[in-house]
Amino acid sequence: MNADEIANISIIIPIWREHDALFPLVRDLKSWPQVREVIVSLRWQLGKLGVIFLNNIEPNRGKQLNQGARIATGEWLLFQHADTELCREHVEALAALNGTDAVAGIPARSEHCTAIKASSCDANIF
Repeated sequence: MNADEIANISIIIPIWREHDALFPLVRDLKSWPQVREVIVSLRWQLGKLGVIFLNNIEPNRGKQLNQGARIATGEWLLFQHADTELCREHVEALAALNGTDAVAGIPARSEHCTAIKASSCDANIF
């Protein structure tokens, strides 16, 4: 299995005011082999975090999520709030669905996180 087959999850994070929570979240996400890319939609770029930044000039979570989904390249799109914990086990469980008929899931104990199989998406998800 090559790195692209392992890294099949694009994580999309809309940010408006909770940017302090972004740094520890990105640090964790970048260390997990299942994560292909981290896309952050916010008003301004926050330094060099090794993520894809999308500029947003108005607080509109749906537009931010759709904007991230349009450029994501992973097989799975995981929509994550920066102020909500995402555990390694959540990401591993989602990656384990690769090659199955599953099209969506919400990791246990994570009320602000949703995952959708990219191939099952329309142009606008939210």
